Amino acid sequence: MTVSKKIVLLSPPANTHRTPEECLGLEYLAAESIECGHKVDYVDAWMSEMNLKQVGKIILEKNPDVIGISPSMDSFQIVIDLVLFLRSNQYKGQIVFGGIYASFEAESLLAAIGSQIDGILTGEADETFQEFLRTGKICDVSGSIYQYQGRIIRNPRQKVSDNLDSLPLPLRETFSLVRKLKTPSHVMGSRGCRGNCSFCSVACYQQFSTEKRWRGRSPKNIVSELVDLSKKGEDMVKLIDDNFFGQRDDKQREKRFIQLLKDSGINMRFRLSLRVDDVEDDIIESFKQVGLFAVSLGVESFVQKKLNDFAKGVTVKQNIRALEILHKHDIYVQMGHIMFWPFTTMAEIEEELLFLEKFKWTVTKGICTKLFLADGTRITKRLYSEIGFKGKEGANNLYEIIDSKANNFYYALRSWTKEFSPLYEQVIDPVSSPKNVTQQMYESFYKLYMRLKEMDLEVAKRLIPYVSDPIKLQKTLEQLRKEFSESLVLIGNQTDHLYNQAGLSIGQCNTRI
Repeated sequence: MTVSKKIVLLSPPANTHRTPEECLGLEYLAAESIECGHKVDYVDAWMSEMNLKQVGKIILEKNPDVIGISPSMDSFQIVIDLVLFLRSNQYKGQIVFGGIYASFEAESLLAAIGSQIDGILTGEADETFQEFLRTGKICDVSGSIYQYQGRIIRNPRQKVSDNLDSLPLPLRETFSLVRKLKTPSHVMGSRGCRGNCSFCSVACYQQFSTEKRWRGRSPKNIVSELVDLSKKGEDMVKLIDDNFFGQRDDKQREKRFIQLLKDSGINMRFRLSLRVDDVEDDIIESFKQVGLFAVSLGVESFVQKKLNDFAKGVTVKQNIRALEILHKHDIYVQMGHIMFWPFTTMAEIEEELLFLEKFKWTVTKGICTKLFLADGTRITKRLYSEIGFKGKEGANNLYEIIDSKANNFYYALRSWTKEFSPLYEQVIDPVSSPKNVTQQMYESFYKLYMRLKEMDLEVAKRLIPYVSDPIKLQKTLEQLRKEFSESLVLIGNQTDHLYNQAGLSIGQCNTRI
């Protein structure tokens, strides 16, 4: 017989400009724990805008048997400080971490506070968290990582169920906050990705739990949840799958989803993520008819050699075709694009810029995007052996670009981008998150974003002639700052006005230079 335990599941405060969003993984754990007879308090400190002391006070007052925390790279230090605060105030219960960041950064977390926590549940924790609640011993749980007598112990990989339909629907106690912050409700339609990109953590993360790259819920199960959300008043969802389209087949699952959503009669806008080789004219047209308005698309590069190095498994031609189809159907595209990596050359930069100009209607978080090297990925292991790293910042291994001209260009463009990054974040957030605002308001934010994008492209074009001369490069950068300063102030004022009109909270983004 399972002994009922008092549990606090915490989505911690985060030091970031990003919009607070619900933590669906913890909401699933909460529902699963309640189903197993436990008493659960779910505390979303990020969405509730709590500080560390407020969170600590709540937890001490509740005095749970177990605390489960899902840290991110934006909450790493906050979580460490919280654990130390709790222990210094005589909290005696058990503390476990989980989630993608904790899985990859387990050794860093244990090095910082390994003696203060029970350990880390790597990969999907639907079953392992319940196992930990049953046994109370981290050493008995598959896939756990913990500290014992000063050593880090890694237990063998867990086994997870392929039947995602068997999971209870997530506990949505933060639904009122979701509506208040105008963020779409998150829905999980699948886990994993059939791709195996060399830089991506998704495939590596799945290996903590299963050999299968992708597992999906049935269309009936997904649509049933969408209907439930619609009855609560929700009219926009963000399908948080890394790849909603699971297999390279005749898309019967997706077609069934479209038909069931159409038959349900609900009015629901939605955004999803997919690969470029999933984009077909007929399927996108059908998705548009039932509410698709935006996608996240991993293009990454318009240089074939980079696509090969990144193990994308697609061609530049496929990238172009996918973008043209989506544009034809007026789908907003948040395009993943990586301008810089250690072997970037000026010839490649100029090629990338030509395509960024051609597809400037896509939404990208600036054009100064540099390959993020997270521990555990294949490309990180490769580059560590080939070039080495100069340190680490958060979860990112740091490196220089080998080509001196490309490196000069990167730092100049980075300096420009950092100058107004808070404004950029504020403008792009309602478009990329996205925010649940009217279509007219969404288009207004998009137009402001486009003005910044065009400015970025113009700056890049005018910096390129001086990449061989750092002094002239810096002088040109200063001239561009002066030239565009009034336009940036105007865009900032217009952004504030739109935020007020839409009832959005600016939060930490209101710190412009």
